[in-house]
Amino acid sequence: MKKLCIALSLSIWFLLSGVAQAITIEWTLNDVVFTDGGTASGSFLYNTDTSTYSNVSIVTTAGSIRSGATYENPAWAWGNIGLAVTPVALPDYTGAPGLLLIFTGGPLTDPSATYNLLSGYQAESVCAAAACDAGLSASGARSIPVGLGGTLTGTVIPIPAAVWLFGSGLGLLGWIRRRKAA
Repeated sequence: MKKLCIALSLSIWFLLSGVAQAITIEWTLNDVVFTDGGTASGSFLYNTDTSTYSNVSIVTTAGSIRSGATYENPAWAWGNIGLAVTPVALPDYTGAPGLLLIFTGGPLTDPSATYNLLSGYQAESVCAAAACDAGLSASGARSIPVGLGGTLTGTVIPIPAAVWLFGSGLGLLGWIRRRKAA
């Protein structure tokens, strides 16, 4: 009976540790240059289980078409292939600065891969609709030159719950060993 309880406890622990293994990846922009000479740099987090973006911190510099801006709010997402960001959360984004990033080469689920940014479209301008989901206005827009889209590189962010589960598992094994010795 004791062995059955121990086996059941360990089985539940292994099942729970698998559930808690959500992967959050920090993606960093590299070599993003706009047609007007401005640049974009920064990073954001992407959760592969929920396809959600968070902790956006992207800065664009001034060029001949637009001044730079700091983007911190994921306004609208195309699942794991694109993201529209704005400086702050608003009830209506129409006319607010917006940065649109479309990722090519697959979904953002492999932290060891390097993904390209789609080039040749309006990448920074103002949101054309209330939810910033209809793209950006062509007026005053700057784009990423064709063939020079820049890349994203990823780093896995450790999940505290996984660490806690690992520690509790070690504690359980230590407790079992101690009980056997007694």
